[in-house]
Amino acid sequence: MKGLPDRFQITNTYNGDVFTLKNASGTGTADDPYRWTIENVPDKTEIIFTESGYDVTGYDVTINGQATTDAEAGTVKVTIAENETAI
Repeated sequence: MKGLPDRFQITNTYNGDVFTLKNASGTGTADDPYRWTIENVPDKTEIIFTESGYDVTGYDVTINGQATTDAEAGTVKVTIAENETAI
């Protein structure tokens, strides 16, 4: 498989922006990964990011080498550290 499906997206609980391949910077390679930015986030703000649309028939999802189920895959929680202004 080359790259992510066009329906791939990431949502967040901070501002509701939807990140897709179309609004990413980067090419999705190890040397130039996809990137999205949320700026001016207040210190200690907790944001939950949820990925979806990455499933492809014939492929299994793994995160850090561990097989996942739909219920546990695709969600990451981050907290903005002091003096950090973008993630």
